[in-house]
Amino acid sequence: MLLENTIVSSDNGPKIKHAYDDGALENLNGHDPHNGLRGEKGLIYEGGLRLPFIFSWPAKVATPRADPRPVNLSNMIPTITALVGAPVPGGVWKDARDDSGILLGNDSAPDKPLYLQNGTGNIQAVRLGPWKYIRLPQNKEELYNLEKDPSETTSQTTAEPKIRARMKALMDEFLSRKY
Repeated sequence: MLLENTIVSSDNGPKIKHAYDDGALENLNGHDPHNGLRGEKGLIYEGGLRLPFIFSWPAKVATPRADPRPVNLSNMIPTITALVGAPVPGGVWKDARDDSGILLGNDSAPDKPLYLQNGTGNIQAVRLGPWKYIRLPQNKEELYNLEKDPSETTSQTTAEPKIRARMKALMDEFLSRKY
């Protein structure tokens, strides 16, 4: 019965380099918990965000599969309410979307924008397909193709001006929403 109705997830990437004096950094013994990705928990980079999300519901999803589209814990309220058929109050979850179709494997729609925030709760990035746009203080921007550069080492803001403009427009539209 427990296996039939279990959702397992993880909360952010590791936090070993900053803020904790627990010996984690000294005890790595050559292990790279970020798997070569930039950043850690509380930051907007993939090292703090990219984790496996395991969804198990054998009664509804019979065939195991991997889906490359990202899901986000901030989306779990509208996702789980949709899965159980409960209503979601309108306008409550400005930055959340229903990912139930992705989890159940019946969503063949193109990727939808995923808005990301850092540990302060500020919306600072948007992902769409392989692209991630990050808005930084002092009007600075970063743009990464996560398929080609998952470690976010080389910003493409000048190399891809059309994609930068499209992602910036998605961010501006999102931030202008009134709820």
